[in-house]
Amino acid sequence: MYKNQKITALIGSTQHNSTSKAMVDYLQQKFSNHDIKIDTYKACEVYQNEQKFTDLVTHISQNSLFLICAPVYIDSLSYPLISTLEQIYSCKDDSIFHDKKLIAIIHSGFPEKIHRESAIEICYNFAKTMGFDWQGVVDFGVSSIIEGKPLKELGIASRWIRKSLDELVEKIVNKEKVSSGVIRKSLNLPIPLPIPIKWFPPILNFMINRKLKKEGVEDILARPY
Repeated sequence: MYKNQKITALIGSTQHNSTSKAMVDYLQQKFSNHDIKIDTYKACEVYQNEQKFTDLVTHISQNSLFLICAPVYIDSLSYPLISTLEQIYSCKDDSIFHDKKLIAIIHSGFPEKIHRESAIEICYNFAKTMGFDWQGVVDFGVSSIIEGKPLKELGIASRWIRKSLDELVEKIVNKEKVSSGVIRKSLNLPIPLPIPIKWFPPILNFMINRKLKKEGVEDILARPY
């Protein structure tokens, strides 16, 4: 079991209070019960900050596990995250990242897995190129319901996500790969969608329109460029 160990977490979202951050915060609470600490970084704060990037690489090299938690941006990862991963690659050294493990958490607002495949492949290829010990990926859709809120506050709406993360914690604590069998596949959990798929388009459209109105966007169909 992991005891008195540390994890380096890199959040790929560009938002301040993001769903990815809410997930990492939840994991931090769970890992604290096992005397495991998480050094957390945000890619949007790291990729153009030399000192923060240096600190990130130092923690990756010192800690046992590197965790990437990121949303899908147009079937890929955000530019700050991709840029950060490219910069980490430029620091590649056989001794720096030797025996380090990597796990990814990839999520998206869409329920279909196909939207997350490219982001998962990027993380997998990065791990193999860097020489990390790829431990697998946890991925799920419909994460937009979180909207950066603490997972426990959402109750039943986030129960299936919390169940995935709880199992992830147990596997990490027990030094097990995230997925049994073929490790490139997602964690196979019997998680039903909270609402029928056909309800998602109108619900997501409503949420987007509400957010745009809150931000002061008057004409959402405008094409200024």
